[in-house]
Amino acid sequence: MRTLTVLSLVLLFTLTAALPASADKPEYWYDRDFVWEFPGVDCAYFGFDFWAMIRMEGHESELAYYDKAGTLLRTLYQSAGVNTVYNEDYPENRVSGPSNYSIHIEMTGENTWIAKYTGTVWNIQVPGYGPVVHVSGQIVQEVESWEPTSEMKRAGLTELDFQTLCTVLAE
Repeated sequence: MRTLTVLSLVLLFTLTAALPASADKPEYWYDRDFVWEFPGVDCAYFGFDFWAMIRMEGHESELAYYDKAGTLLRTLYQSAGVNTVYNEDYPENRVSGPSNYSIHIEMTGENTWIAKYTGTVWNIQVPGYGPVVHVSGQIVQEVESWEPTSEMKRAGLTELDFQTLCTVLAE
């Protein structure tokens, strides 16, 4: 029994020593409700004379992790809500769907990082058409100064049928 206790303690100390000694407690950058509204798709490209506007509403938070020197190491962004796309000229013509995803960001330099999106970013389903705007699964991108520079991985479903979206919003 004594041998088992000693081995357990050795394992515990070994695992504890493997934890980063320089990591500090995470801090919330924000934890808030949001509403964003902006132009999404110019339906003129698909034979219609209107913009498909996007309204995103929900709750978001972001935790930041720093080392002891105050250097940002990584963040964890989480968002859950509803995405709505509507005809700018006839706002009652709209389609909506849920959104629930996380973004893990690992800093690789002062203005560069790797962003890993996991979950359902978009899920606009239209009866008779199925997923019209749908992005879910996992996407990993290298980013520099807020611009994606390469996509390292994409797994899941991506459907961006803007022709059908504009057709539905025109009806």
